[in-house]
Amino acid sequence: MWEPLEVAMQGAHDQDRSPNRQREPVRGAGSPSPRRAYLMAAGGAGMALLVAAGLWMLLGDVAPRAGDPVSVVSRVEAWLLERWRDRLAAPQPEAAAVTFEIVPGEGLASVAQRLAGAGLIRDERAFLLLARTMGLDRSVQAGTHTLRADMSAEEVLRELQTAPAVGVTVTIPEGLRVEEVAALLAGHAVADREELLLAAMSPERTGRALSDLRPAEAGLEGYLFPDTYAFTPDSPAAAVVGRMLDAFEARFAPAWSTAAYDGLSVHDVVIVASIVEREAVLEAERPRIARVFLNRLAEPPYLLNADPTVQYGLGFQPEAGTWWKRPLLTADLAADSPYNSYTRPGLPPGPIASPGLASLQSVLQPADGAWQYFVADERACDGSHVFAVTYDEHLRNVAAYRTGGCGP
Repeated sequence: MWEPLEVAMQGAHDQDRSPNRQREPVRGAGSPSPRRAYLMAAGGAGMALLVAAGLWMLLGDVAPRAGDPVSVVSRVEAWLLERWRDRLAAPQPEAAAVTFEIVPGEGLASVAQRLAGAGLIRDERAFLLLARTMGLDRSVQAGTHTLRADMSAEEVLRELQTAPAVGVTVTIPEGLRVEEVAALLAGHAVADREELLLAAMSPERTGRALSDLRPAEAGLEGYLFPDTYAFTPDSPAAAVVGRMLDAFEARFAPAWSTAAYDGLSVHDVVIVASIVEREAVLEAERPRIARVFLNRLAEPPYLLNADPTVQYGLGFQPEAGTWWKRPLLTADLAADSPYNSYTRPGLPPGPIASPGLASLQSVLQPADGAWQYFVADERACDGSHVFAVTYDEHLRNVAAYRTGGCGP
């Protein structure tokens, strides 16, 4: 049986302090033989080495050093990785893609610290240990990477091993129609505008027809998810559109699976959400605005009376250089268009813009209320609205809050 570590090390120290003492000391009761003393010292040193290695790793110094006891350290690493399994898991169950830039010459410790600060990994020490153990700590590539908080630490680490192509980051705002999305992407030299429009109007070109979500005859208006993307310049239009469809499915699927509101198809939800997107300014009001439109669809005469649908039907306004005519005139509200929700009951033929996740969720989980009307609060001039149940109440709100001194 091994002696306590202190006894073994004490024997070794005594011999070091007395180099001239006899090599065959007098052995009394309980005195170890020279061979046994040597074995105890060696064993104690080994244990001390193991403890030191463990402390070294626990303190976060994971840089390899010349002469490291590889077999001992690797076992400590494996033990720590097993204990830190939760720290290496994805920080979130689902998340949007974000860009993360590594500057040339940046050390992995700095990268790990920034990843943790951005919420892309749970623990920087666990990430550094994983990188060292996998032998990937010296091969992280500089450049702009696309990451998500629903990636595990290993997935993040492997993504950082690939040198990103020279690309461009483009943010697609909520509420744009396909022509505006195509123009924005073409303006960043991501893809050709006409090819983007063709891909958006002919989904089969993308290989992603979304047949389980939208009618086969419908284009992709409303399904080009607004988000921040990293694209390679001059990408195939079908691939660019496919990326945005992937984002739509990834973000919308969890919301759809937990929806409290039923009675609408996915395509119906996207249509209503696109109208909410164009009407709402404040995120907190989206569920109330969604409820207004759902209430109108539930009762005769089933007219949405939504200005944005009229604007969509009117199309591009060359004099103003915009796709959204402002202000609308009384004659505009009588325009003969399938998108005129003042004259056509029910939903328009399709979405009128790309709604963001908040607008989609507002339709799936609308506020409770009997509101049928809302008007912009031009006294506040903060994008808020005043809601009413009856038409008389609405007329009073119009007189009180539409001052003409705020808004377009």
